[in-house]
Amino acid sequence: MAAWHYIKGRWWIFAIPTVVPALVGAAMIYFHFNATFIPPRPWYESLLTLGIFFVVSPVLSLLWVMRKVSRGQRHERELLERGVHTTAVLESVQETGLWTNNVPELEMVFLVDLGGETPVRIVHREHVSVVNIHKLVPGARINVVVDPASPEDMILNI
Repeated sequence: MAAWHYIKGRWWIFAIPTVVPALVGAAMIYFHFNATFIPPRPWYESLLTLGIFFVVSPVLSLLWVMRKVSRGQRHERELLERGVHTTAVLESVQETGLWTNNVPELEMVFLVDLGGETPVRIVHREHVSVVNIHKLVPGARINVVVDPASPEDMILNI
């Protein structure tokens, strides 16, 4: 599990999908009220509704995404504070077949010592950069942070 973090200077990641539809929606609203050269048609009356949708939906979507990102970051911060910092032994690793932005998702099986009598076997899926894949060989010892209440919830420190 790794939360998404904003990269400074990448404001356009949020601006483009928000501003462009909002401008299109504003133009639709403008034409609804000021376009006397367009003859009235059934679709013309929906121009106002569609314009409002184009203005409001990107803003609501952006707020929803920001809320989800904030929750993920808060959860990651809490796990780093209250989780068990330990070393896990990687038993196996395989690709799931899912790639996001040219980063593969891997399914890894770890043996994690949480201070009990026997190590706990944890199956963990995470996107891992191709730069770090060479570190994930069976038998490797990986630093992890594990939630003691829910061992499946862990952060890899590769």
